[in-house]
Amino acid sequence: MGNDVNQVMLVGRLTRSGELRYTTGGSPILTFSLANGYQIKKGENWEDAVSFFNCQLWGKRAEALAPYLMKGKQIAITGQLRQERWTKDGETRSRVIINVSSLQLLGKKEEGISQEQNINNHDAPDALPQFDDDIPF
Repeated sequence: MGNDVNQVMLVGRLTRSGELRYTTGGSPILTFSLANGYQIKKGENWEDAVSFFNCQLWGKRAEALAPYLMKGKQIAITGQLRQERWTKDGETRSRVIINVSSLQLLGKKEEGISQEQNINNHDAPDALPQFDDDIPF
């Protein structure tokens, strides 16, 4: 099984603000849900559709990014799918979550957060400077 690949990359919007919790051992975990929109063809027309994904981010980055993960914010993530299994009322249940390995904030700078704070936040390694859209590529 050493040759298996499990890699997910998504861009979407948060359906709710991130929820920061701590395990009994004190490890920070940030949970959030990501909506990913796409279009499907039905007959001659294209219709909007959306999928929802439960995500988890662990460690110091979870604490550092929690204040920025607000409902409606567009983000890009990469991570791995993980299946959780448990038994409830004698019935085996499961769900698939995305264990986030990297997260990037997208879209316009939020009001109340200065550009300087965003660039100089050493606790959030994924915080990158934003550039003008006028740069030609």
